[in-house]
Amino acid sequence: DTLRALVIGTVVFFTAFNLLEASLPSLISKVSPAGGKGTAMGVYSTSQFLGSAAGGILGGWLFQHGGLDVVFLGGAAMAAVWLAFAVTMREPPYVTSLRLPLSPQAQREAGLAERLMSVAGVTDAVVVAEEAAIYIKLDTKLLDRASLEKLVNPASEACEA
Repeated sequence: DTLRALVIGTVVFFTAFNLLEASLPSLISKVSPAGGKGTAMGVYSTSQFLGSAAGGILGGWLFQHGGLDVVFLGGAAMAAVWLAFAVTMREPPYVTSLRLPLSPQAQREAGLAERLMSVAGVTDAVVVAEEAAIYIKLDTKLLDRASLEKLVNPASEACEA
C-alpha cells in the first residue's frame, strides 16, 4: 500500500513538474516585450537555477536548526506563498511573435513601429535596425501574417526592381 502511494505520488509530482517546465517558458515568452524575449528568457533561466541553489541552502539550514519537520513546514509555507501569488495571476493574451525582415524602403520609414502599434491586432512592435528586421507580437484572431507583411513591406520589391 505504501509502495502504491509512493508510485502515484511520484507520477503526479513529475507530471506537474513537466507541465510547468514546458508552460512557464511559454508564459515568459508571451508576457515579455517583442524585442526583449531573449533577455526575459535569460532572467528566467538564471532565476530558475538560483532558486534551486537557494532552496537547497535554505532546506539544509532548516534541517540543521529544526529537523525534518521544519523543512516540511518551510516547504509548505513557500508553497502557500506561491499559491497566494499564483491565484492573482491573469491569463496572458494569446499572441504570436514574429520577426519580419525589412526592405530598404521600410528601413528608411520613420515611425514604422508606432504605425504598426495603431493596427488592430498588433500588441507590440520593435524595429532592430542592425538586423534590418522588426519584431512584432500580434493576435492572429484580429490580423493575419500576410496582411501584416503587406503593412510592413508594402510592394517594396516591385517598386525597387
